[in-house]
Amino acid sequence: MESHSTLPETVLQLLRDASAGEEGWAERYGGPEGVERLAVELSEQLSDVAAELAQLRAAAIAVQLRSKSVVQVAQSVGISRQAVYKASRVDGHNPFSRLATSERNW
Repeated sequence: MESHSTLPETVLQLLRDASAGEEGWAERYGGPEGVERLAVELSEQLSDVAAELAQLRAAAIAVQLRSKSVVQVAQSVGISRQAVYKASRVDGHNPFSRLATSERNW
């Protein structure tokens, strides 16, 4: 499994290789079956990272709402007020909830 630091490079390299379409490009990944397995694994990892980023975004928005209005936050990030309300929901299941409630961590 790739770490978060190498995940983007792995994805980009796979996509570059596939786009170039040079003869035998898939062999370095284990042929078509290897490409398929890697694509599934990378998709799952990217989904996990996207979920973590959404949780971090929610915490960051919650912190901004302490000193700014919903309208100001919405304008600063280019989203609607409703999206700010939705994105700022930080609950106990969010691993970044401690950041949303502490001034010192930002």
